[in-house]
Amino acid sequence: MKKVLITGGAGFIGSNFVQMLACQHDYHITVVDVLAYAGTLEPLRPLLDEKRITFLQGDITERHQISGMIEDCDIIVNFAAHSHVDRSILDSAPFMRTNAIGVMNILDTLRALHSDQHFVQVSTDEVYGDAPPHRWFTEEDRLRPSNPYAASKAAADSMIEAYVRTHGIKACITRCTNNYGTWQYPEKLVAMCITSMLDGKKIPIHGDGLMLRDWIHVKDHCNAILSVMESGEPGQIYNVAGLCELSTRRIVEIIASCFGQAYDDVVETIPDRPGNDRRYAISPGKIMSVLGWRPGPGFEHHVHDLIGWYRKHESWWRHIMATPHYQLHHETLRRGMQK
Repeated sequence: MKKVLITGGAGFIGSNFVQMLACQHDYHITVVDVLAYAGTLEPLRPLLDEKRITFLQGDITERHQISGMIEDCDIIVNFAAHSHVDRSILDSAPFMRTNAIGVMNILDTLRALHSDQHFVQVSTDEVYGDAPPHRWFTEEDRLRPSNPYAASKAAADSMIEAYVRTHGIKACITRCTNNYGTWQYPEKLVAMCITSMLDGKKIPIHGDGLMLRDWIHVKDHCNAILSVMESGEPGQIYNVAGLCELSTRRIVEIIASCFGQAYDDVVETIPDRPGNDRRYAISPGKIMSVLGWRPGPGFEHHVHDLIGWYRKHESWWRHIMATPHYQLHHETLRRGMQK
């Protein structure tokens, strides 16, 4: 039985991946997470109670905390990251520490071990920057990040490519589009829209709301990561997209319509984010043709079930929204990203 170390496994995408891996596949799973503001053990409780996974609290920015964990595993999948663009604009330091230095710590540990361990880095489509109309970035395109979050992820990706070439590290990179699904921290767009509607509050939207993003259900993303973990070729990059391109405005319209309301009735317009990209777009052609992965149905297929999930788990997200950390961020967002 292979041993898999999942860093950042108590975050949104990481916890969904842990649940999928533990329920459907035969691996010995260790989850490590620093349990920062967006980390939660709630989705992992049943697995922990049944001793189907092991949890260790740790920080990838502290090499001494993770070196022993890495040494004792066959595969590392890294989800650990600060991921909210607004927060990176206000303070980029935590993003560089976790997203770049943390990844370097993993790489240096693997280098010191001289082993055949496989490393999968979960990155983002934002590293490519703003996409022109009718153009989808491929894995061969240059990186042109527009915000500190994207820049920190691009730094990690570049470091991984350098370690693959220089030190022979067996690593793959996945770059995915916007995720939505269960257990998403309610500062992200889809979760924020649903929880705001359930709470009877306005939804703060940057500028005209016409920014285009590709949207993918988190379970489809997790299946793509699993494909790369099990069959990806070391040194390769795989773009992951849901083939569901929708504007911020359209996302809000779809969710508002489920509550019988219109866009203009539920939105509070706030100043646009500094350096905001108008469009992200990547082609998943490589992972589809090489590994046989396919995205599932689009956003409208999932939205009613997702609203039902947030209704059922109201105590979880209300507790988050009551914390000073969340309230301070939300108030800063409404003031237009000014400290």
